[in-house]
Amino acid sequence: MTLLTCLGCGGQGDGLLPVEGRFLWEDGSELSSIAGAVHFDPLDKAIAAGDYPASGQRGFMSELTGDGYFELETFQLVDGKQIVRAGVPPGEYKVRVFLLPGSGQEPMIHPDYEHPLHSPLTVVVEPKEFYELTLDRKFEGRKSRRKTRSR
Repeated sequence: MTLLTCLGCGGQGDGLLPVEGRFLWEDGSELSSIAGAVHFDPLDKAIAAGDYPASGQRGFMSELTGDGYFELETFQLVDGKQIVRAGVPPGEYKVRVFLLPGSGQEPMIHPDYEHPLHSPLTVVVEPKEFYELTLDRKFEGRKSRRKTRSR
């Protein structure tokens, strides 16, 4: 599991912290010509219980630029209306990544990166200027815990 603790400077007056960053491959090379998105699913119960839409309903997310950069936004309910604001509340998040393969291509990363329980990426959002996250093309996903029966 990857855990990133992010320390640095200043936040915003609304309690949301800017979260900008990029994804790199495990060898340090940049992503190129990709399409996709990143979701941050809160692990802190106080954030998850807030006025934010539940995971899977566009809570904390960003599209990825072609070279893997992102800038998270919060989709929040205010007086029954959904508004979009830059940044996310401070706390711990599971990070899900969705990379769309080109036509006829195999997926570039293991599907567990998309799963809210199985993604190996975790981030602690604290005041910081920039985040770098690593994607491992060789990641094989979680190991099946299902036991086979002998007859």
